[in-house]
Amino acid sequence: MRPLDDRQFSQRAVELALEFNRYVIEHPGITERLPSPARIILLIEGDKEYNEWAKRLAVHHAKADKRPVVYLKIKKLKPIRSRIEALELVGV
Repeated sequence: MRPLDDRQFSQRAVELALEFNRYVIEHPGITERLPSPARIILLIEGDKEYNEWAKRLAVHHAKADKRPVVYLKIKKLKPIRSRIEALELVGV
């Protein structure tokens, strides 16, 4: 299996950010525990390659904007599934 490239890591980071946004909507109290402003870095338990990439990027950006860096480790993700409950094929 080939190692992932920056584009693939970036895509994963975007997907995790969307999931984190959903998490915050369901668990708004988490924001009270985070410093503001902060650079939030999402890590995935067990994904060493992605986590190293994310940490390198965080250090690079933290030097530029001097915001505190907060690492949040995602310990478990549910499988991705569609939320569509009903579908009708109208025409082809």
